[in-house]
Amino acid sequence: MEKISISVPRLPGVLRAVAAMFEGLAEDAATAPSAGYAAEAQDLLDRPKDADPGPTILGLEPTPPAPAETFATPGVVPIGATPEGQLIPGVPPSATEETATPPPPPPANVDLDADGLPWDERIHSRGKTKTKSGQWRKLRGVEPELVASVEDELHALMVVGPPPVPPVAPESAPPVTPETVTYGDLMQKITAGTVKPDRVTEVLAAHDVPSLVLLASRPDLIASVDAGLFGGV
Repeated sequence: MEKISISVPRLPGVLRAVAAMFEGLAEDAATAPSAGYAAEAQDLLDRPKDADPGPTILGLEPTPPAPAETFATPGVVPIGATPEGQLIPGVPPSATEETATPPPPPPANVDLDADGLPWDERIHSRGKTKTKSGQWRKLRGVEPELVASVEDELHALMVVGPPPVPPVAPESAPPVTPETVTYGDLMQKITAGTVKPDRVTEVLAAHDVPSLVLLASRPDLIASVDAGLFGGV
């Protein structure tokens, strides 16, 4: 009796193909295996263990590859994904997409023009009037370079946050009404010589204000600067 002995990898696709081959041989045991079956069996034996069997003449359909999971939003790559948008196995995507940080709200009690800039005596007219389009009227005779430089400073100044909230007084202490300090009041105190210039620079830096001139454009910070310099409220 002729015997057939083969050794095949224990892969589902390979085992199904070999089982189907033997089933075909059993149907016609009196004949030799067809050349097609023999060639297919040899091809399966010669393939690497991790290779997909693919389509065969035995009528077995190959297992279609799983579609690559991609991120739905074009141009946004979540955490755990490749630049092409394909998710990395085992790394979950970010639950939410990163969004741009909203701009800070405009400072309180600061009159801004249509460009979001406060009035500045170095480049704007003394009357503090605005054009029909809502911009501050420019001071005559000012060089364009100075205008651009000051406007850059003002844009940076508007990003500065509000003054720090003063500590809450104990319940036993009498309520204190904050003193209204104008820019002129503060300048009179500073020019009186009771505070050193280095201290002025230090307090301004703590409020992210580069200079005293720019402080005039942020009246909401004047009282806090005054408190830092002279211990006021």
